[in-house]
Amino acid sequence: MVIAGFAGCGKTTFCEKNPGDAIDLVCMPFKYSDFYEVAGSLKEGEKIKANERLMLRENWELYYYWMIRYLLWYSPERQIVIPTIRKIMEFLTADYIPYTVVYPERERKEEYEGRYRNRGDSESFLDVFIGRWDDMLDGLEQYGKKQIALQEGQYLSDVVSCMPTDDVYMSRQLVRFAEHLTQETSLAKKLRELREKFPEKAEKGQCAAEETEEYKWQENQSEGIQTDCYDEDKLCAVLYYEPICEEDILDDFVWIESKKELQLLLERAEEKPLYTLKVSVLLMEMVKDKPKYREVVYRKNTENRWNRDV
Repeated sequence: MVIAGFAGCGKTTFCEKNPGDAIDLVCMPFKYSDFYEVAGSLKEGEKIKANERLMLRENWELYYYWMIRYLLWYSPERQIVIPTIRKIMEFLTADYIPYTVVYPERERKEEYEGRYRNRGDSESFLDVFIGRWDDMLDGLEQYGKKQIALQEGQYLSDVVSCMPTDDVYMSRQLVRFAEHLTQETSLAKKLRELREKFPEKAEKGQCAAEETEEYKWQENQSEGIQTDCYDEDKLCAVLYYEPICEEDILDDFVWIESKKELQLLLERAEEKPLYTLKVSVLLMEMVKDKPKYREVVYRKNTENRWNRDV
């Protein structure tokens, strides 16, 4: 089940009260391409939210929605808690996935400003959520299967309950996933190191493809992976190791923003005996003037070629 909660409604507290049964799927690691670098360099007292050093990742909503879909498949009975991101909610609606929207009553502006200041949010953050209060709330009642308007002093925990599950192993897996969500995976670390290795060729986070003494281009690494992109290099995809055991959660993945990045990583991806290396190409299409999400998955066969996963 998906719960879309407005900023300051108590999403993190709700998930902390229900570990293993609710997942606080924070969007910032998906939204910003340099999230890990900025988070690791923060000075004492400095906040990551609305930090001016963060670089917005193009089409980040596709990566974020991919993770929502994965968690719904992995553990559909758990609560997946997300912010009220309109494009994400439109994807959910288009895919007929029910979700609940939780937001404050419009007259709670002063109360929520106090909540934001008490938790140390930056002035840039307040400029958006308080400075554009009415704009942020407009139309939220039209989203979701169920809508809940929080009254004075109410939080998410007051209006939504979490049913405990008996699957202890899966609950532990989800707790571990939540703990590592804001940490750099091994694939993400490898990509960052590759970007640093070719700084003079990088542009907007994309790695170089030209042949150099250090790097020889190998076309066959990504042979068979096709996209609908008109740009010869642009790509929105996820490279990940899928565990063989379905009870084990995904724990090593990276967001790919260009075909060059994918090529570099495929050449250097390690073999993991208990995992299957996959590439998920993420596409967004407009259907009746509304965004529609589509995913095409590829897996490597024994001949080292990529086949579409059925």
